Amino acid sequence: MHKIEQLLSVFVNGASRYFLEATGESAETGAPYLLGPNEIGVVLLGPAAVIGISGGHRGCIIFTAEQIMAEALVRQMGEPVIDAQLCADMIGEVANTISGNAREVIGSDFMISVPVMLAGRLDPVLLPRGVDIFVIPVVWRGHNSHLAVCLEAAP
Repeated sequence: MHKIEQLLSVFVNGASRYFLEATGESAETGAPYLLGPNEIGVVLLGPAAVIGISGGHRGCIIFTAEQIMAEALVRQMGEPVIDAQLCADMIGEVANTISGNAREVIGSDFMISVPVMLAGRLDPVLLPRGVDIFVIPVVWRGHNSHLAVCLEAAP
């Protein structure tokens, strides 16, 4: 079982590591902050992916970015033509990689789902009730994104 501070540290480090390894450029991560119970809509910046978590923890990880950031990441990966589907796939890949890297640190009982892409708004059904949501701001090349961590130890 991990304390939330330890979990958040894993995700802050994972987000930084993702951008450095995938793009060769570091990203700035801000201090995680607690989101209010009805504020999840302010976190969504553009394309968003949700990774469900089960096993020793339950909840989800959400990665969302401005559309321009998604396009810049797709361009960075060498795609000659950029479209909405490629951008959505890229955001899903970021979420999946960060969650997968967290699994390596936390352990094999941290089970992750495939990314679920959101079309414009977050369905509250995807969020576990009564679990705090922490948001980690991530800025890469001046573009904004958020990594939301909504986890608790499984009963």
